[in-house]
This record gives sequence, structure tokens and C-alpha cells, in this order.
Amino acid sequence: MFVIRQFFVIVGFLISFSVFSSCQDNDERPTFPDVFQVEVQGVFMDQKEELDGTMYYDRVNNRAALYYTYQGETTKSIYKFDDNQLLYIEGNECTTSEISADSAGTFFPFTMDKNKKVLAKPEEVFYFSKSKLDRQEIFVFPSYIYTAKLDFPQYGQTNCDVTHIFTKPEMKMPNCDAPTCQSTLVAISVTCKDDEGNKVVDHTYNFFRFRSGISDPNVFLPSAGVFCKMNSTKPFPGLPIYFSFSYDLLDEQEETGSNPGVYAVHKKVWYDSRLSLIRMDEYDDEGILIASRVFDFYGGVAYTTVASLSTCEKGPIGGKINLDEMTRLPKILFVEKPTLNDAIYIGTRNIHALDYEVWSILTEDKETDAKIVQDFYFTKNMPRNQGPEKLKISHVEIYTYQRNDEASKFELSLFSYVAINNFIATLRWEAFDISHCFSIEQKKGFRLKVDGPPTVKDSKTYIDILKRTYINLITVSQVSVVRLSELTCVYDGVRIVEITGWILEKPNVT
Repeated sequence: MFVIRQFFVIVGFLISFSVFSSCQDNDERPTFPDVFQVEVQGVFMDQKEELDGTMYYDRVNNRAALYYTYQGETTKSIYKFDDNQLLYIEGNECTTSEISADSAGTFFPFTMDKNKKVLAKPEEVFYFSKSKLDRQEIFVFPSYIYTAKLDFPQYGQTNCDVTHIFTKPEMKMPNCDAPTCQSTLVAISVTCKDDEGNKVVDHTYNFFRFRSGISDPNVFLPSAGVFCKMNSTKPFPGLPIYFSFSYDLLDEQEETGSNPGVYAVHKKVWYDSRLSLIRMDEYDDEGILIASRVFDFYGGVAYTTVASLSTCEKGPIGGKINLDEMTRLPKILFVEKPTLNDAIYIGTRNIHALDYEVWSILTEDKETDAKIVQDFYFTKNMPRNQGPEKLKISHVEIYTYQRNDEASKFELSLFSYVAINNFIATLRWEAFDISHCFSIEQKKGFRLKVDGPPTVKDSKTYIDILKRTYINLITVSQVSVVRLSELTCVYDGVRIVEITGWILEKPNVT
């Protein structure tokens, strides 16, 4: 860890030269953009160590980050100055703290503006004012040589020699925005000597892929599946009362042998918390329907259809049913809103050119000593009639971490990742349709006359009317919700004039 800390302390002094600089003259100094990223390789001759890192600097949005890899382990430090939070991520563990002069000064100094911390300018961050153009020469390629004398009091080193090697532009131009007129840092040499003239520090830094701008804004967010106890700046939008989703399960086959293999199961679930209904369809690994089950908790009846037998069985629901155990999903999907309010707002994550608003929540399973991280992804819907934007659930990703007692840390366990998607794909009366479980003698049709305004061409108008009628029919008739099925509209070419459907006979189960 000493090598890691020393690497970034010194780079904190030097890295300002790692961005594109202006054309070089004796009386000119490089200027630096407010947003950039750079990769750096540190070679520590005196310690026979090597370290790779990437620095992200974004003064426009008042944030910065350091990613570095040492002996195969990657560590991330994310500085969110607007929120006054430093996120330190090592593996899947994340710790948060306030940004102080001690924590941020090593890497990213800041200034105070009306009690707000502001990321310092690049020149101030990297002590560029002490570097001077020394000479021009051929160093494998035409280059500029900068030199400086810097002190490193953190390690008791003073008057160290620092040499910077830049590429020399191919030509001089009034406007240095062109690539041919940009000096780019390729190497830095740092040497410090003791009183007897012996080298106590001998480092070389090689720089690659300098970019003005940040190629991936997600670098300022925790990685997917990593929970950070951040200051949540937005409340959790909540899950809809009625929603559907699909997901896959991978189970180890209960067979003996060294390689028992896995068994893949695809499930689709519809859940209505207000009407206390849940439906689960299970498919095999080839996508063929195995069985469909509808649980009517208010009515106390479970309906099971086995696809291969083309039969439907009705039976009573006995005792309390734990939906999380039934679906094998975390309890958080089936709990009341106050628990979901603990979800932390992560930020806007960009995936394949789409922006998602992300919230994350951490739960623990005391029985298995596991930690479960759930990331909720929402998309923004364009409002109607210039109203406020609405967030719609897109998908959920679930990660389970099991404790490794030998390593004293949590590790992502096998077959633990679950992706939930395809929210809201079927209407209520279609999702919970059990009419195939009843004979024609057990069904009664109904027809309702509708005296309403002319309908518009938008097909959603029909759906809106059916949704309202569905809820009203349940309220007025007091029948179990699953006993209403096959709702349709009758349209005379101008308006909806009738709504038809079926009321199923109340099942007799014991």
C-alpha cells in the first residue's frame, strides 16, 4: 500500500502534464482543459515495483476519480465534491467518508466557496507553476524537456529533480487545437537523493491515451452490484402497484460427481399488491412453458396449469405464503414502501447510449450470512401536456455476496446474479386470466352499455376505459378479481357503446 500511496502523491504533483498542452515557446506555458482523463504507468526502480492507474478530472461537474491496479487488485477512489463525499471501493466493498484536507489533499486539492468545496484548477492541483521549459532535443523523437525542483515533505524528500518529456508538434500554427500542434507528455523521471548523493527515489512514469474529456461518465459512479452508503439526494420513486417481470435462475443439479452441471429456469411473474394476486409462469431452458400458477390470496384459491397435460387444478391456499420464498427473489420486491425508502440514489448511469436513473439498496440474510445488493433502474418518460417527468421502472439487477471465512470478506457467490426485466407487459385481466380452468357452464357473460364521449383515435383511450371499468366492476360486484375475464370494447365507429366480459363461477375448494 505504501507504493500505491507514494505513486499518487508524486503523480499529484506531476500529472498536470498528462493532458494536451498548448504550443511551446520560452515565454508560453501549457494550458489545461477542465475535463480530461489519462492513463499512467508508474515504474519504481528503487522498489522494483510497477503500478498502473487512470485519472479522471472533471472540474465542470466538480468531481474526480482515481482507478489503479496493484498486484492484480483494482481500487477506485471517487471524489464527489458537491456532496462532500469520498467513495473508496476495493473489490465489492465500499466505504464512504467526507472529503477533508487530509483525504483530498493527497490527490485532489480543493478550495472553499461559500461553505462549498470546489475542485481546484489543474494548475493548482498539480503544482504546475514550478516547472520550466529547459530545452528541445531529439529523444527518440523531437521533444520538449521540462525540469523542476520539487519537495515531497510527506516522505521527507526535498529538492528532487523532476524531468518531463513532451512530444514536439510537427508544425507551428496560430490555433493549437489541431492534433499536429499539441504537445503530449510521454514520460516523467523523478529522482531524489540523500545528503550523501545516493538515490532514495528513482521513478519513471509513462503516459498513454491523453484525452480532453471523459469517455465514460460512469467512472464517477460505483460499479453495478457495489453498494455505497452515499448521501441520497433523491427519494426512491417506488415500485408500481401492479407490475410484471421476467428473470432466469441457474441451479446446480443435485447429482453426484465432480461436475454435476447446471439447470436453467426462466420465470415470468405478474404481481398486484393492491389486489393481492401473483402469477408465475415457468419455462425450461429451451423456452417451453412448464407450468403456470395463479394465486388469488383474497379468494384463497390457487390455480395451476400444467402445460404438458393441458389441465387446470384448483386448490386452497393454506397458511401464510412468503412471496420471496415462492419466487426465490429478495423480500424487498414484496415489502411496504417504508423499507424501499432506504434505497440510495446512485446517479445517472449510461448503458448503450441510454440513460437510467439508478437506486441501490443493501439487505442481509442472517440465515445464510449473505449480503444482497439490488440495483433499480428507472427510465424517464416524456410527460403529457407538459407535465412533470415521470420515472418508470426498467429493470432490476440483484447480486448476492457470500462470506468467505478464510479470506474474511464477501465474494460474489456462484449463480447469484439475477436480472429482472420486461416490466408491465400484460394487462391485469389478461395476466390473471383463469377462464380456461372453467367450463362454459361455469361462466356467465355480461354486457354493459356505455354512454360516454366520442373516443379519440389514440388506442390508449380504449385501454384507459377498460382499466377504469375493471376496477369499478370489482368494487361494485365484490367478486374476486380473477373471476372477471376477457374484457372487450364494442365500438360503433364513433364511440365505445358496450363493454363485454365473463364472470366465472366461484370455485368450491376445500
